[in-house]
Amino acid sequence: ICGPDVFSMIASEEAAECFDKLQKTWEVCTAFKDTYVMYRDIAASQGREGWKMTNDALFTRLDAYRERVKDTLDFTRTVMQYTKLERVDIGGTKGKALTNCVQAIYEEFQRAVADFKDVSYDIMDVGQPAFETDYFKFRSAVKGMDRRLGSLLGTAFDDLDTMPLRLKLFDNFEGLTERTIIQAELEAKHKFLLKTYGDDLVQVETQFKENQ
Repeated sequence: ICGPDVFSMIASEEAAECFDKLQKTWEVCTAFKDTYVMYRDIAASQGREGWKMTNDALFTRLDAYRERVKDTLDFTRTVMQYTKLERVDIGGTKGKALTNCVQAIYEEFQRAVADFKDVSYDIMDVGQPAFETDYFKFRSAVKGMDRRLGSLLGTAFDDLDTMPLRLKLFDNFEGLTERTIIQAELEAKHKFLLKTYGDDLVQVETQFKENQ
């Protein structure tokens, strides 16, 4: 799979298929290297010669390609996660204002993707050093959006006053809540939710026993 294919599939809303192809590519490259290492070790255990070349000498370009595939997997996964923001609707007294903020973040994300897609080279070409700078710029922009989304979700969580609504909030942002920065922002909310759920179970159990 090449860079233009990645961008084309994402533009055609086929990011999941693109992700699967990239994942398969990484698995094949990794299996190839692992198979070589396995047979090299077998030969060494049998006292055979002819396998004296180091991994660095043999797999420099393959390792660089695997790292590029991992970065492109991360990019594609991020697109899949942020696409969920397109149709998010937050409830509560602050719901309308928070929903507008989400839409603003989504539009900002689309611009970041467009800027990254606008590069003049094939992002899968490991001979293009400019990728490191361009992808770092994209990731830095997304980290800022992650922080704002985490803060926004925390505000939305506090604005809702029932367990079902809070669970629905997290369900609406499924995938995004797995991102490291957003997870860290919401850690206390998750703990509170679990404690509340546990307390409700204890209360139900107590009432059940009292009514027996």
